[in-house]
Amino acid sequence: MCGKCCRSIVFYDGDKLIKTKEQFERAKLKNKRMNMFEITGVDETDGALTFTCKSLAPDGKCKVYFFRSLYCREYPFVKPDFIRKNGQTLEGCGYTYGVNKEFKEYLK
Repeated sequence: MCGKCCRSIVFYDGDKLIKTKEQFERAKLKNKRMNMFEITGVDETDGALTFTCKSLAPDGKCKVYFFRSLYCREYPFVKPDFIRKNGQTLEGCGYTYGVNKEFKEYLK
């Protein structure tokens, strides 16, 4: 409930990270839910634009919690590629993720 995850979001358009304002505008035409977010920076690692939710209150809580975006309702949904590339949750985040079984169990 700190709102950190609402401040440093990256989005994909298909399988490509959104890296330009033009890509973002095209993505908003395809998906109206994207209108709830605004560009607030650029990730130094891969050049992806970072977004903040427009419904985030100064105290870090959602102003429209009961009407929040599906993106927020599904959080912390993580693409498998994120885990394979050793992605991490934000420091202090209450959510964690991990594998549900050892690698050798997948080989059985």
